[in-house]
Amino acid sequence: MLIIRWLAYAALLVPLVFSVDFYPSHIALQTFLFRAIVEVMMVVYVALLLKNSFFAPKSSAVLWAFVAYVAALMISAFAGEGAYRSFFSDFERHWGVVTIAHFFLFFLVLASVFRDASSWKKFFSVSAGASALVALYGLYQFLFEDIGRVYSTVGNAGFLATYLLLNAVIAVGLLKERPRWVWRCVAAFDAVAAILTATRGAALAFIAGVVVFGIGYLFFGKESTKRGRTYLVVAALALLLFGGLAYSARDSASMRAYGLNRLFHISLSEVTAKTRLYAWTSAWKGFLERPLLGAGPEHFNTVFNRHFNSDFYTYEIGETEFDHAHNIFLEQLATAGIVGLAAYLALFGSVLMLALRRVKNEQLSAQAGIAVFAFVAVYAAQGLLGIDALTSFLPLSLILAYLSVGTTDNLLNKGFSGSAGISRNTASPHHFVDFVTVLTVFSAAAYLCWTINIKPAFADRVFSDAVAVRDRLTQTDQKEAIDAAVSYYQKALGARTYGRDTVRDSLARFTLDAYGTFGRDAAGLREKLLPLAFQEATENVKENPKNYLYHYNLARLYNAEYLLLGAKDSELERRLVHAQTFAPQRLELPLALVQLALLKNDFDGVVAQSKAGIARNKKFTDFYRIAFLGYSAKGDEENAFSMLDEGITNGLVLRSAKEVNWLAGQYEKRSMPEKARALRERFPTPLL
Repeated sequence: MLIIRWLAYAALLVPLVFSVDFYPSHIALQTFLFRAIVEVMMVVYVALLLKNSFFAPKSSAVLWAFVAYVAALMISAFAGEGAYRSFFSDFERHWGVVTIAHFFLFFLVLASVFRDASSWKKFFSVSAGASALVALYGLYQFLFEDIGRVYSTVGNAGFLATYLLLNAVIAVGLLKERPRWVWRCVAAFDAVAAILTATRGAALAFIAGVVVFGIGYLFFGKESTKRGRTYLVVAALALLLFGGLAYSARDSASMRAYGLNRLFHISLSEVTAKTRLYAWTSAWKGFLERPLLGAGPEHFNTVFNRHFNSDFYTYEIGETEFDHAHNIFLEQLATAGIVGLAAYLALFGSVLMLALRRVKNEQLSAQAGIAVFAFVAVYAAQGLLGIDALTSFLPLSLILAYLSVGTTDNLLNKGFSGSAGISRNTASPHHFVDFVTVLTVFSAAAYLCWTINIKPAFADRVFSDAVAVRDRLTQTDQKEAIDAAVSYYQKALGARTYGRDTVRDSLARFTLDAYGTFGRDAAGLREKLLPLAFQEATENVKENPKNYLYHYNLARLYNAEYLLLGAKDSELERRLVHAQTFAPQRLELPLALVQLALLKNDFDGVVAQSKAGIARNKKFTDFYRIAFLGYSAKGDEENAFSMLDEGITNGLVLRSAKEVNWLAGQYEKRSMPEKARALRERFPTPLL
């Protein structure tokens, strides 16, 4: 038990660990460590179970709800767009069914082994204590580092806010434990740091938690004495006063500097709101398309692209890749169908049911019961605008295990004040069989750890070096950058583990960036980098045939290869045209194809395809430039001017002095000197 206890502590401390040498710098290492810890826990647990059957899993509503959820995800994975990605995710998220299954095992071991109140007090204390350290570092970032929105050791402002708020609820649940002032400070630090992330989901979750706590203490808490009610009223008035002052100063320089003004500017016409609505609409359409089991976990990107609305470009051009719905419930509907959502909701429903039952039976204090309800409210509220992550599932798994304990043994009572009781030793006399069982489990766990943790960690570590080269591309010698990138990408791909699609796509983007930065004559570009990138991008499309953006980057690489090496592949061109059916309203691939037509001197095709793209959305302005080039090549000056002038009106950014001078000259030629002057002011001397 002692080994499992310390391993559980280590798992709860994982959010404190981060390294810039992994990609993403915070998610990757935390996930690898958590999964490895759980795998070791399982080996020790099996040995303990063989020694004493008292530690066998006990039936509970939470247990069966969690089993149903994992089973639903597995079934959806096999029935969906691709089981491999559903199980292992990619290097952007390191999520998938495999990671969720590890949370289930973590839950199972804790709920089976620790049935005494003192152990659970320690677990919750470690979780809350770790969150306090995370919060303190976030407060340090806010006060002393110019980084915008704080992210602490979690690496993402939204994930940080959720982690802190969930642990703030846990800290409130510990208020009966001494020293009480410590838990008050932890709850306060966590809540303040969460708000300072300037995450709207956090603000919504904070309000939900406060409302549930307030209602719970006022109407259901036995401790809601006259003094307690007075404290609640004072706290509510203080929050209203603080909120009012913050709202009145929402547009001040200090509020803008830290991004806090975004908490008070909420409108359905805002860019973020609009893009989220498009993502949610895609999720709903994806659910209607496959209502029972969905597209499969980690396949929201295919759903989003298939039901992409080209009006999206009116509000956002740069960030058009949605791999999650940013709503945990719609995400479940789209990727796991009604079966997955029902199982997911059953997790929370079972928690609320057990908490309510135990409060009525006086197995759980009213304060602890209110805290459980507030925890679920916070999780659900943040989930309306967020996604599940390791740092949100970790405290959730802890709560699930806590509520699962005592269904048959009744060892938890009155919050954390219960006492333990362990049955007599019931070890099996079959020592050889037990040894073989433990050895088998150990071997399986070791193989699993090597496959999903150690090998991916090596690949991820090298991949992060490649990303670093890409980030400092303009500051590095071209030969040195290309040689280093080729070496890093080859090593990462050579590990032959999950996440290769992320590495391949990054290689394609690096190649295009290197071409744009160094030009066509960069040393090693034609000989090494471009052939490698094109080969891997082709494999990426074969292994992920419905990933639209992988087709787009392949098309861009093909254009570069066509231009630099003169390579022609009619079959590939046909497949790229067909790929547009995976996302009928996206315009990136049509843009790449019209660029290919320009390279082939098919100027009539260039004009026709460009005008078709413009007709679909005028804010996707690159079509204006291509149409301008097509008309110019045809000698049609009037239409060339019309395309560039209209493009400027719709937000086209001119990229060369030649374009600026040509258009300014056309304005002057047409007696429009004010427009010529405004154009040169907009694109000043460095460009010229």
